[in-house]
Amino acid sequence: PSLPSNANPTGAKLGALREKFTGFQNQWETETKHRIDRDGTKLDTVKESMMKLESTLNSEIKRRVEANKALQAMFESQISSIQDRLEAIFIERVDKLQTSVDTLGDRMGTVERDFTLTREQYIQDIEDKNAVVAKD
Repeated sequence: PSLPSNANPTGAKLGALREKFTGFQNQWETETKHRIDRDGTKLDTVKESMMKLESTLNSEIKRRVEANKALQAMFESQISSIQDRLEAIFIERVDKLQTSVDTLGDRMGTVERDFTLTREQYIQDIEDKNAVVAKD
């Protein structure tokens, strides 16, 4: 129960003070609510920016992974091509070497046959000469 403001000057002062506190409290609550709303909006903006950044980062990661896969496939293809060429060169050289070895083997066979024939003829000649010498 408040007294009329004219009746009691102290009561009037208290009432005015009470109204000031109520006004201050209302202003404080309003400013706090505005600050919370403002901070919430800033937080939402930051969250949205982070989501965009995450999306961009994921896209970049995917692009890099695809680029690395393509690069790896290209290198594997080049390595396979080089390996095929080296194998072809190696096989060609082994074939040439085998041909040379076969030719050398044939020549050695011919030399051995000629040597054997010559030796037999030499022995035969010596035997024939010995026989002639023995008759004489």
